[in-house]
Amino acid sequence: DAVEFVFPEYCECGLQGRLVRLPGEVAYFCEHPECPWQLRRRIEHFASRNAMDIEGMGEKVVDQLVTLGFLKNIASVYELHQFRDKLIELERWGEKKVDNLLEAIEESKKRPLHRLIFGLGIRFIGEGAAKILAKHFKNLDNIMKASKEDLTSIYEIGEKMAESLVRFFTDPKELEIIEKLRAYGVNFEEKEEFVTIGKKLEGLTFVLTGELQSMTRNEAKAKIEQLGGKVSGSVSKKTSFVIAGANPGSKYSDAVKLGIKILNEEEFLELIGEEKPKDNFANKPESNTLFD
Repeated sequence: DAVEFVFPEYCECGLQGRLVRLPGEVAYFCEHPECPWQLRRRIEHFASRNAMDIEGMGEKVVDQLVTLGFLKNIASVYELHQFRDKLIELERWGEKKVDNLLEAIEESKKRPLHRLIFGLGIRFIGEGAAKILAKHFKNLDNIMKASKEDLTSIYEIGEKMAESLVRFFTDPKELEIIEKLRAYGVNFEEKEEFVTIGKKLEGLTFVLTGELQSMTRNEAKAKIEQLGGKVSGSVSKKTSFVIAGANPGSKYSDAVKLGIKILNEEEFLELIGEEKPKDNFANKPESNTLFD
């Protein structure tokens, strides 16, 4: 006979945090704000490339700094300069590594608003939603004051996302962290670099696949958005173009099946009005016949 699995009531973190599950969700999580396992992953996410992009603060470094008690929440990242001498004394660290990390942390304060929103780790709020919120509300304070109705009035923000935002920005513990980020000089305003600089691609939706030679995928996304276009993570009938670099993945096949126009990197650069680099595009995928 099958034995019924009883989910444990408390997390194994040792802080007596209950394991809870939000209505409609499958995953359980520890509700204790200082759970070290959740804390590690949250700080790692905050420092990740698509969030605050703090070079040198990867998984191993975060794990070590949390274990040693230097990091207690995402805001404490900006307190690490107070422990410079102690950090230098750590094995395999040294003055150069510490100073490089502290410099990267200081530089991260200038990141555009959408990176901060994404880095906060708000449930259901990914990169795309973070950009939409930053563009619509202009600063973090406006988002914090927004009601569920204000948020759902934005076409791309659904009810579940709006509820998550309101819940996050009314949580006293989260508000305390946000005020610390403000005090440490983290940017709360929409950065100029995110402002649309044209409407050349307005109304068009792009999907990226494969490796681009002239720019990273994030740079390509930024260029498309600055020209008024949108970038999606999957191919659908609503996709306008698929941009295929070297070694494209399944999105390329999906585009062929759906009859979506495929651009190679050279054609993409022509579309956005940029000169192609001197290096030839070796191994570039050819456009499918639907584009000819």
